[in-house]
Amino acid sequence: MKVDLSPPSPVDFTGKRILVADDMKLNQYLIAQLLTERGAQLVTASDGLEAIALCKQQLFDLIILDIRMPRLGGIEACRAIRKLDTANALVPIVALTAHMFEEEQLNFFSTGMNAAIVKPVEPDTFLPLLQRLLASTPVLDLPAADSGWGSELQIDLTYLKKIGNNNLSFITMMLTSFLQNASQLQQRLSMAVDATDIKAIGEIAHQLKFSIGVLGVKALDEKLCWLQQEAMGTGTQDVDYFIVRSRRLQVKLATLVAQAEALRHQFSQGSTGNT
Repeated sequence: MKVDLSPPSPVDFTGKRILVADDMKLNQYLIAQLLTERGAQLVTASDGLEAIALCKQQLFDLIILDIRMPRLGGIEACRAIRKLDTANALVPIVALTAHMFEEEQLNFFSTGMNAAIVKPVEPDTFLPLLQRLLASTPVLDLPAADSGWGSELQIDLTYLKKIGNNNLSFITMMLTSFLQNASQLQQRLSMAVDATDIKAIGEIAHQLKFSIGVLGVKALDEKLCWLQQEAMGTGTQDVDYFIVRSRRLQVKLATLVAQAEALRHQFSQGSTGNT
């Protein structure tokens, strides 16, 4: 077998606008060196509030948020950016964190972040990650530990087009309705998980099954049914395992929300173009 000894293709971010929010000037300097020398146009912020303000004024191709910053941290800033009525709501967002515990990872992804990386960043992992995110559509970069939930978690476009009779306005309305409902369910699920409120999680799973069903999503049916049944069960329960699966549901719901946001943007543009 012939071994390819040629050097890997150089990472090139020419023309890409990247926002970096970090209160540590040293981290800003390190990331700036890595990105600007590869062609990126870099904008920096010292906290989450400044990052949100910049996202309201300018458009970016990728956003990097430190998790712990004064005034407003990365998680809160990510939530706010995902709710903006601009294209920045859909761009990849990367978390910068001092450590990477699995539970913390799930929290990052459930709030709408696409990936997380430990600082100080290592160029060999950091640069290829950004390159992959910039080259892909806006979907969450899920942790490997979650791969057991399957790779079929996709909004069924064929189903949506069929029930909407290829009416782009109707499909956009369906996606908007889902996103409004999902936003409420995400907030309730987050509060229920934090409070270990098993009954509330079971009720949310019941509502979510119908909500995602209208988008043709069937991959979570078994998991949602399990949460419902366990929540209604009596006797001893493995509460820790129940909460772990509930946190995984948060990740999957965030994945569907990201897909729905991207599709709504796509179809709304198509619907505008047809008027």
